[in-house]
Amino acid sequence: MLLVACKPIADEVDTTDDVDQPDSVSDVLALFWNRAFDADRPDLDVAVQAMLDQLDEDALADDHAEGGQRRLTADDLGAVDLFAPEDDDGTWAMPDPDLARPVFIATRYTCDLDTLQGLLIARDQLALYDEAYETYARTYTTSDADFVAGTADALSWSVTLTSSYPGAGSFTEDLLGGIRRAPLPALEGVDPAADSYLVTRTWLPFPAARDNDAIAFDQDYQLEIYVPWGDGEIVHLYGIWRQLDTPFGDFEGDLVSRLTVNNLVRWDDQTETLCAEGAAD
Repeated sequence: MLLVACKPIADEVDTTDDVDQPDSVSDVLALFWNRAFDADRPDLDVAVQAMLDQLDEDALADDHAEGGQRRLTADDLGAVDLFAPEDDDGTWAMPDPDLARPVFIATRYTCDLDTLQGLLIARDQLALYDEAYETYARTYTTSDADFVAGTADALSWSVTLTSSYPGAGSFTEDLLGGIRRAPLPALEGVDPAADSYLVTRTWLPFPAARDNDAIAFDQDYQLEIYVPWGDGEIVHLYGIWRQLDTPFGDFEGDLVSRLTVNNLVRWDDQTETLCAEGAAD
């Protein structure tokens, strides 16, 4: 079990940083991170097709894919709001994105897009994923009614949650995030049962508070792209960039990063179960 838990995640990155012709998972994640939520964002159709071209959807039916994308840069951090916490003693400074290790997973599971959207925007995530949190509170910062009605293509929120690592203690995160629903372009080789796709972006604007010095959670940036695939399935690309230190190692090491990736895969398994049950707030 320890050998499985410590299986390393490949750090190889194939990237051109060509925003007009993304030809790697790394390019796709970088493009969506920086542009998916811009009010005047350029057409991202090419990035959706590139995502599907880079993933082996047939293989995803049997197992997830994983790897490493490029690290974020200071310019990339400009896509989101980062600021000092209210109780800052003057020591907060802009984080160094090079300290946040990047990893991604890709999965494919059964769910229709409308049900998935309901799960993603549910306020009570603790009721849906009770093993992930100890407490969870979400507040919408834009109109959820407009988003659900389709008169707004994006919805933003803030979250306060507590979680813990066994033997390390608990921590509290104040997160910002949101979701965007965008028209699905015509795709090569697939006829999906939906006319749009979803993107979510979540980040830690300042380090998580912790109840002791055994754990430090300083940076966390997450991006998820959900593209309908065929009749009632979703192809999910999930990229994270994380700076985390625990008594068992940091996120740069194999143990903590492997456990995190395994948990992300189980999260998608739970999402598929919730989709089948039609469970959403």
